[in-house]
Amino acid sequence: MSLSRFVQSPLNVKLTGMLPVGLARCCTQLLGWIYFLRNPKIARDVMVGFSHSAGKEWPGRISMRVYARIFLGILEHYFEKLLMAYNPIEKTQDMLRAKCDVPDESWLRTLGPGQRGGMMLTGHFGAVEFLPLALALRGYRNAVILRYATPHLKKAHEHLERAVYPAIRLIDADEGLLRHRAIEALAEGRILITACDEFKKWRPQPGHFVTVFGRQVLRDNSLDAFYDRVGAPVSLGVMLRENGRYSLEITPLADGKEAVSLSCRAWGELEKYIQRYPEQWYQWAKVRDLLSLKKDHAHANRQDLDLPAGDSVQPGGHPQPS
Repeated sequence: MSLSRFVQSPLNVKLTGMLPVGLARCCTQLLGWIYFLRNPKIARDVMVGFSHSAGKEWPGRISMRVYARIFLGILEHYFEKLLMAYNPIEKTQDMLRAKCDVPDESWLRTLGPGQRGGMMLTGHFGAVEFLPLALALRGYRNAVILRYATPHLKKAHEHLERAVYPAIRLIDADEGLLRHRAIEALAEGRILITACDEFKKWRPQPGHFVTVFGRQVLRDNSLDAFYDRVGAPVSLGVMLRENGRYSLEITPLADGKEAVSLSCRAWGELEKYIQRYPEQWYQWAKVRDLLSLKKDHAHANRQDLDLPAGDSVQPGGHPQPS
């Protein structure tokens, strides 16, 4: 059973909708620690993934306190997922109005009413679950490509979509006609949100590489092909957690006309955030597989370990070219 399914136990779902946020968070954290204790391999994968990639640049020995922050960051993501799906939407809206800042909206303003939409790439980073609602609360209609861990979660999100539509449209990546629905969302002037670090869904293209934590791996060109097809402006959007608040940081990536490898540029910008805030990224177990990392103990001397050559973006899934 995945961590996502584990923390979505019926009791925890009910408590998330009933308890104050602080107490509900404690319940999810407790369940999360139980999960990692029962699944030590997954916990080791997280530690190895960090220590052999971004952790290689960490000054000195990586302490258990650092690992604890990373595990707590992973659990915070799943708690935010529960809040979005099962907490009363009015409470979540009030929280984001009070606690979410957007330091620079200049890229968003270029997508004014009556114009074609743009793409906002993001990652499994920070408070990504709140990204669509944060945009909608500022008047920016959007569509988000995502996958659901459970049928119950899908049903909860469909209820959420009805509550906030037309501000937010949810596109299930597993329902088919993904490219068509993504293009339709852009034609409506929406911001199309998708992830650039969905490693498990990457389709490696021979001869095309991206540098991930200093290692060259074969990349997925789906984003590049879709960008060439639609010619829409693109940015990277990340929801940083900062001292109990949230900050939507937006980095323009391409103007829709520029010839660029969007997948490489997007990952390069996202990796900068990951290096600076490693506790806010929750793909550490999956990056171990991407980079074909050895399953050595995470406390080993990292200077003596080399990574073998590798073989091979809640938002997830890429619109595929025709």
